[in-house]
Amino acid sequence: MKSLSLNGTWHIASDDGRFQFDGQVPTSFFKELEASGYWGEHDVYYGENNRQCAELANRAFTFSRSFHLAQDLMPNAHAPVFLECDGIDTIADLYLNGKLVASVDNMHRRYRFDVSAQLKAGDNQIELRFANIIEVIAAKDKTRKLWQVGTPLIGANHIRKMFCSFGWDWGPQIPDTGIYRDIRLVRYEKARIADLHITQTHDKGSVTLALTSKVESWTTGSRQLDVTVTNPQGKTFHQTLPADGTGEIRIDGPQLWWPNDYGEQPLYTIEANLMEDGKVLHSQSQRIGLRTLKLERKPDEWGESFQFNCNGVAIFAKGANYIPEDVYLNRVTPASTRKLLQTCVDAHFNCLRVWGGGIYPHDSFFEICDELGIMVWQDLMFSCSIYDIHNPQFYESITHEVRDALHRMRHHASLALICGNNEMEWAFEQWEFPKTKENRVEYIKQYEVLFPALVAEVCPEIDYWPASPSSGGHFDNPNDYTRGDVHDWNVWHGRKNYTEFRKNCYRFLSEFGFQSFPNIKTIRSYTAPEDRNIFSPVMEDHQRNESDNGNSKIFHFIADYYRYPKDFESIVYTSQCSQSEALRYAVEHLMQNRGRCMGTTYWQLNDNWPTASWSSVDYFGRWKAMHYGAKRCYDPVLVSVKETRETAEIHVTNDRLQPSHGMLHWKLMTLKGDVLRSGERMVEVGPLSNSLIESLDFKPDVAGHLARDRYLAVSYVDLNDQSQRFTTATFVPYKQLNLDAPDLKTEIREGQGVWEVHVEANACFAKFVELDLVRDDVVFSDNYFDLDAGQRRIITVPQSAITLGELLEQLRVRSLFDSYA
Repeated sequence: MKSLSLNGTWHIASDDGRFQFDGQVPTSFFKELEASGYWGEHDVYYGENNRQCAELANRAFTFSRSFHLAQDLMPNAHAPVFLECDGIDTIADLYLNGKLVASVDNMHRRYRFDVSAQLKAGDNQIELRFANIIEVIAAKDKTRKLWQVGTPLIGANHIRKMFCSFGWDWGPQIPDTGIYRDIRLVRYEKARIADLHITQTHDKGSVTLALTSKVESWTTGSRQLDVTVTNPQGKTFHQTLPADGTGEIRIDGPQLWWPNDYGEQPLYTIEANLMEDGKVLHSQSQRIGLRTLKLERKPDEWGESFQFNCNGVAIFAKGANYIPEDVYLNRVTPASTRKLLQTCVDAHFNCLRVWGGGIYPHDSFFEICDELGIMVWQDLMFSCSIYDIHNPQFYESITHEVRDALHRMRHHASLALICGNNEMEWAFEQWEFPKTKENRVEYIKQYEVLFPALVAEVCPEIDYWPASPSSGGHFDNPNDYTRGDVHDWNVWHGRKNYTEFRKNCYRFLSEFGFQSFPNIKTIRSYTAPEDRNIFSPVMEDHQRNESDNGNSKIFHFIADYYRYPKDFESIVYTSQCSQSEALRYAVEHLMQNRGRCMGTTYWQLNDNWPTASWSSVDYFGRWKAMHYGAKRCYDPVLVSVKETRETAEIHVTNDRLQPSHGMLHWKLMTLKGDVLRSGERMVEVGPLSNSLIESLDFKPDVAGHLARDRYLAVSYVDLNDQSQRFTTATFVPYKQLNLDAPDLKTEIREGQGVWEVHVEANACFAKFVELDLVRDDVVFSDNYFDLDAGQRRIITVPQSAITLGELLEQLRVRSLFDSYA
């Protein structure tokens, strides 16, 4: 096999003559428009520049380049040449040397065309003539009206393009065009491995791999598959299998793959070489993890369970919803994805739900999830819309799309679940929009007939779930709290208190969320000083939850729980504290009910542009307060408090496979640091369980001390590893606390590969202590934490992230008191 990459310099031109420039494929029109200087010294995200993009996209484009084809890449009867396109966005005619090769209409597909007849030795010309997608969706909408959620451009659900590129309630309308993944020519010699499917059978002390291969041939011959298995330590063994058919390989003493925080992630490499007369014709390589991973649903005392089981262990799924990482898909790299996914592992995630309104992630996303132990709940790319299933061309296109996506993803250890769509079953039952019997028939045909059949055909070892949320399909009360998965938006969209989360015990909470503004440095990237008012046009433009007046809602919750912030930066800070608290109320409650609830993936992990949103990590990778809060809530050993105005329950949740032994201390304190009552006890919490350690009633102990003058401080020392955990609880909204200046002091010392930031509250209880740098960005070991009066905490930051001089110069510290005083 030989190949020629067609990445590199292409010429991009709009058919109306307005735009012409070169770009480096993989790329897109808007990415290269920005690189050409169209937005001046800024980018498409600055100010309200993004509002121009729908009009700018309203034209056809041609991407073209020439390439030289050497003689050894020329096709012959035994060695055809194929054009392989991993990502074309979206509707285009493909020409080679002036001849039409094919028409494409689905950006979610990989395409492969035999171009042997169109190629010539020497110089060749390739063109992709992209249709005007704005005109296309408008024309299709006139042909048949299909309901879709209100944010994207009307008609967008008629074509197979990333839905959120037409706008969402967290993202701009930038419907791009281009070649967003690799494109190449490949010459195959005699035959190629068309498919290699590996399944596992687990027995005590061994795993048997069944390898099923299919070979595409252009000549006859005697061929076999030489398979090399390399274990995690690099030891190899070999076996020869039939070229077409199934063979087995037994692995004794298997090293099992586990989700993050439950064990290690050893990976085996399977390399298959298609051989003829001692020559390698084609190779395929897959890295796999040896594990069982199933969705368990069994009747129980609360209804029906919904949990992932890995290697016989019921896993509490902890994570978030993942959306496309950037408006410009080709700007996402394996390195940038790894950085984002590492922030998940650093916050104790073991699961991500890939949301169905974006794209199927690149192969590198799954490879990194395999390495890091992140289970993937993979939505198919259908969301909040009715689709034209009666259209044979559309039906055929999505059939190829899903089959191709499943083939590409199925071998990954991280792949836990295939889900048919986002929110459509729920929409049919509970949302207000025109529905017909025909629409329901199309829904069933798509999500409960076609897609499960494709999963059964391509990867029957992977579980299929028809929708999120769902109770199992057939429009049977989706979003039922007693079974299936749930999306709960009562707090944010319903403007209810944080404590609303405590009223329900879901089986699996796959969506819930709360908004905040991003870091002030992120806001500065898209605003001028005069824009820095949360109700300015630019700040409201970078808030796409327009139906809820998102910035007003953020401020509504600030008013409910916090005192009026003294300036713009304090509003930003307080909004993040508010967002983190909403997450804490939800996740702590669910962890306290471990066993009944077995998963939570909050909305949302990341942003695709700099904006106010539900994300815990902003567009530039800066951790919001909520991500630090998620790190604490997702800790395998969690200490949490469920309080009322005069009582408190102290829980310890142990999500490890071993018992947790420790010493728990609690103190009822005044804000000035006086101890009103205290207690301590040795604790043992069994594996994978929650224990109610203390039920405290403070009515007899607080005479003369108002609720606004006291709080509960809890610490837990895990004797297994001497690690410490801290939490606090107040008995009134934070705005009612009689806080005083805590007199925060910091000292920086050198530690083992880290800088130690010693933080102390000298005078008073300090709430939400924030560490930040003026210019640079680092991730602290903890942040937005509480300090008792006189308490010192040591927070670390890697020395590799910043010099001591820069840390000393840039470090800033504040607490909730400083946001209004």
